Amino acid sequence: MTADELPPDCEGLRLETRFNGEVLQQASISEMVFSDARLVSILSGVMTLKPGDVIVAGKPSGV
Repeated sequence: MTADELPPDCEGLRLETRFNGEVLQQASISEMVFSDARLVSILSGVMTLKPGDVIVAGKPSGV
């Protein structure tokens, strides 16, 4: 997915983690402490982000 395919501010996106088909975690992106844009801004200020990099920023409930 490219940035232009995302809804504004990633509104309505959900994170879901599954293991062997069982849903272990579910959360709305809007529940994050920092927005995705803020995370990218903070990280790109201290390191170079390249295509394919993965940003891991904590976990939703369920663990």
